[in-house]
Amino acid sequence: MTCIVAVRDKRGVVMGGDSCGAGDNGWARAAFKRPKVFRNGAFVIGYTDSFRMGQLLEFKLEPPTPPRRDADLHGFMVADFAEQVRAVEKAGGYTKIENGVEVGGAFIVAVRARIFLFSGAYAVLEPNEPFVAVGCGESFALGALRALSPRMSAQARCAVALQVAAASSGGVMPPFHFERTAAR
Repeated sequence: MTCIVAVRDKRGVVMGGDSCGAGDNGWARAAFKRPKVFRNGAFVIGYTDSFRMGQLLEFKLEPPTPPRRDADLHGFMVADFAEQVRAVEKAGGYTKIENGVEVGGAFIVAVRARIFLFSGAYAVLEPNEPFVAVGCGESFALGALRALSPRMSAQARCAVALQVAAASSGGVMPPFHFERTAAR
C-alpha cells in the first residue's frame, strides 16, 4: 500500500504521500490520520512498507547534521544517515535477514534541493530525474509525472501524481499530505 512522490524544483523539493493502510488480512484498507510524509531535523522523509518503520524514522531517528557543502551530501547520506537509520530500525526490531542480507524498508529522503531513494537493503540512490515515487502506486505516479508539464508547480505535480495513483491503485487513497524543503 502507499504512494510517496517527491518533485524537485528551483525552491527545493516537495514531497507528498497518501493515507492508505492495509488491515492484517491484506484485503481491508483504511485511511489513517498520521501522515507518511514528515519533517525530521533538516530532512523531509516519506515512507512505504510499514507504519512501524515510519514511526521509527519519525520518532526515534535523530539524524546527523548534513554537511555544509552539497558536494559532500551523497557520501554523508550513505555513510552517516543510512547507518543511523539502520541502527534505529535494528534497535526497533524492524530489520530482518533475508539470504544473509539485512533488510529494512523503502523510503524517500529530501534535503535541500536533493532527493534520495533508500532501498530495503540500505542502498542510497539519487535519481537523474527531478522526481521519484515509491509504493504500490509508483508506476502510476511516475507515468503522471513524466506526462505533466515541468512548468507546473512541484506541489501541483505531486498532487496530480497522487490523484492518478489513487484512481489507478487500490492501495492508494486520500487525504494527501505534503511537505517542502528549502533549496538552501
